[in-house]
Amino acid sequence: MKNGCCRFHGGKSTGPRTPEGLKNAKKARWRHGGRSRQAKAFHHKARVLIREMKALHVADVPENHPKVWEFYSRLDDIEAEMEALLERKFDPDAI
Repeated sequence: MKNGCCRFHGGKSTGPRTPEGLKNAKKARWRHGGRSRQAKAFHHKARVLIREMKALHVADVPENHPKVWEFYSRLDDIEAEMEALLERKFDPDAI
């Protein structure tokens, strides 16, 4: 019922039972997904990449060094992953 009580006994609802109901309940409180498993993994990768970038900068590595080119390719991979995640808005089904 609309007031959250059982229509037969008047007690509180015990929640969804079917897989479809459980899925709908999970999505009902979904806002942005910024704390989802996917988002946390993405943020971790980005932090690691930033740390490595700072280390390369401190070490004064020249631009044509192989480590710099590896860094740029990984940066492109993370950028593509970020775009894909933002497109899906951190899918609630992947929690």
